[in-house]
Amino acid sequence: MKLTYIILTILLSIQAYCLEGETNKKPKFGGTYQRILTNLPETFDPAFVTDSDSSEVIAQLYSRLFRMGQDLSASPDIVKSWEISEDQKTYTFYLREKIRFHTVLGDSFNTNSYTTKNRGRELKAQDVKFSLERVLNPKTNSPHKSTLLSGVVGVKEFQNHLATQVSGIKVLDEHILEIQLVAPSPSFLMELSSHALSIVAQEDIIANKNQLHANPVGTGPFILQSFDPKKDLIIRANLDYFKGRPYLDAIRFQFRRENNLNEFSLFQEKKLHHINSIPRKELKESIKSSEYSFFEKPSLQIQYLAFNVNQKPFDDVRVRQAFNYAINKDVIVKYVLNNRGFTANSPLPPGILGHMKDYNPYEFNPKKAKRLLLDCGFSFDEKGLVSDFPEVKLYVTGRKGSTNRIGRMVQSNLLDIGIEIQLVLQNWSNHFGSISKAEASFFTMGWILDYADADNVLRYNFTCNNIDNDNNSSRYCNPKVDKLIESARFTNNSKIRNEYYDQAQKLLMKDSPWICLYFPTTYILAHQFVQGIQLSSFGESEFNYHNIWLDLDKNIKK
Repeated sequence: MKLTYIILTILLSIQAYCLEGETNKKPKFGGTYQRILTNLPETFDPAFVTDSDSSEVIAQLYSRLFRMGQDLSASPDIVKSWEISEDQKTYTFYLREKIRFHTVLGDSFNTNSYTTKNRGRELKAQDVKFSLERVLNPKTNSPHKSTLLSGVVGVKEFQNHLATQVSGIKVLDEHILEIQLVAPSPSFLMELSSHALSIVAQEDIIANKNQLHANPVGTGPFILQSFDPKKDLIIRANLDYFKGRPYLDAIRFQFRRENNLNEFSLFQEKKLHHINSIPRKELKESIKSSEYSFFEKPSLQIQYLAFNVNQKPFDDVRVRQAFNYAINKDVIVKYVLNNRGFTANSPLPPGILGHMKDYNPYEFNPKKAKRLLLDCGFSFDEKGLVSDFPEVKLYVTGRKGSTNRIGRMVQSNLLDIGIEIQLVLQNWSNHFGSISKAEASFFTMGWILDYADADNVLRYNFTCNNIDNDNNSSRYCNPKVDKLIESARFTNNSKIRNEYYDQAQKLLMKDSPWICLYFPTTYILAHQFVQGIQLSSFGESEFNYHNIWLDLDKNIKK
């Protein structure tokens, strides 16, 4: 017997009715939404996306088999219904019909416009197969090639050039796709919601030499209008979107770091519709203000400091443990997060299976830190401070903002035990490059989950085979941890799965490739005339601009 899940289109009507009921106003069409991104997006090609700013844009330009829903489960996107075989290893997906790719990017009256090679044709099951195999193909060199879909039958043969296609991904009909797994995987549907697995058109991939950085062609609710790296990115409504055209006419993204913009001042002047960062001195009054709407949820995100475990002095686990004891995470949460988050005790955030609520392996304890450093053979002066620790650099993203403040607090904590560190401040591109080239041995990082499962944190960041594709930035490798993570991945029993994750995390925290700092909440502050907001625990990377609409009678200043 098969388990069948049918998604009825009537749910969309119910959602629209609820949206109207919540506001007591009828949604209106029109207006350009103004938004600031922290960084310039790294890419518009889903196969290469690794940062949250790129993900936020890609989510608007493309469609996927599934998206992450408000309840942190896989919510159908281009899928109409699906079936799972009794042995939980074969998935049959029935796709929606009359979903069309974008026809023209830019302004059709402008010579710089791009007419897509697919000519606005209908999306078919073959497009899904092509898109998934493109990410897996070594020639594409996607950073996700060894993580996503690795449990699908035939992936290893395909990647080792023993087959020209993935045998476990089959097109059964124009709108029917079958995927076979090597073993049951409870996180598989959520894995299919990853931005990297967005659906692309083969004709445009070929025409653009196997990448879509310049001409992002998808089937999403918005279409690329213009992109000026020194100014802004504008995307316009897809009038032919299969779920109905967006209420907004367009979204304009500006780039804070590139343009040195004061986000809160622009918001106060009504030149932005929402912001996700509020200055500490403005926080309390902003939340209470009747002019604004405040939305907040626990975030599926962790902010951490990472070590390259192969580089001195961090190749000694006792040094890494000492640094863990030396950092006051509670103070960071209070003064950097404004208490909008929780001190992290492990890599897995609250809200997902495997989070260890009462586990606390590294309290703030400078005495333990010094004792470990003494065991390592370091010397101390008459004041009880380390006197011969080597020069250390902490690589930090951004010259301003939260990571910069974290860097200075870490610098102060370590100086309290006699360790001087130099801060290296750089933009995200250079920061990522320093880590990838192994120039950085100690650095700030954050991880926003792609899907709501422990597998997305632990397998991506801590398994041996992910060192080469830069996900495992610490270069950490422990075969015992690998075995536990892999066992959990293919275990349907949630109790046993949780036990595997507990064991894996305890080994990880003992080995200390990271200093887990905090789990932030995700929040936004919006003007009252912005309607239809549904905040996700994934933050803006899963922000549903399709349902946003503006009360144009009180609209934003031009």
